[in-house]
Amino acid sequence: MKKIPNILHFYSIRKLSILLIGFSLLFFVSCTTVKKKVERQKIPPYKPTNFWTVGKLSYDFKRVAVLPIYYEDRKVNSIEDFDQIFRSELSKQNSFEIRGLDREEMEYVFGQEHYSSAGILPQNLLKRIHEEYDADGVLLIDLTRYSPYTPITMGLRAKLVHVQSGEIIWSFDNSFDAGSRAVQLAVEDFHHLDYRIVKAGQVGTGSILQSPRQFAKYAANATFNTIPVR
Repeated sequence: MKKIPNILHFYSIRKLSILLIGFSLLFFVSCTTVKKKVERQKIPPYKPTNFWTVGKLSYDFKRVAVLPIYYEDRKVNSIEDFDQIFRSELSKQNSFEIRGLDREEMEYVFGQEHYSSAGILPQNLLKRIHEEYDADGVLLIDLTRYSPYTPITMGLRAKLVHVQSGEIIWSFDNSFDAGSRAVQLAVEDFHHLDYRIVKAGQVGTGSILQSPRQFAKYAANATFNTIPVR
């Protein structure tokens, strides 16, 4: 009977310790949250600003042919992976149906695997894309700058063109630098908003900033978020 008070005393101390640890963690999380809010007021998350759009997409603009990414240095091993990553992120916008053209198909049909958004296109290219793929538009993407080493940098230029009128519907020219704190905060937002990453629980903000593939995913998402809607 004499041991009961000692046992009760032991559990009381244990509960108190757990409460103190809980309050400490809550205080730490609160301080971290406040610190992040203050930082975001001083340094807003990066948002691309150098782009132009017509305003809204017309309802008859339903299908877009997406050409392979243009990059002058063909030695980049991951360029074909980037093709798939960018098309996957574009499909999430649900702005239109996409028809991705791979490099072998481009070489076979048009005699060239990619075209630059800043270059002069062959006269019949838009017409043939419309006839071959029943597309209303064509999307051209350039990788203007790229360094896969930390901090990763990626420059992107793109153009969405109406195949029948030749009108430019949307154009984009921005750079993403993983060494920029504003970009790091934007990647943090992307990490929390991308339900697949959150669900997997395996890819964090740090991993995105260090992985060329994951960083390309963020850059593609940020780029295509500027495309006009209906």
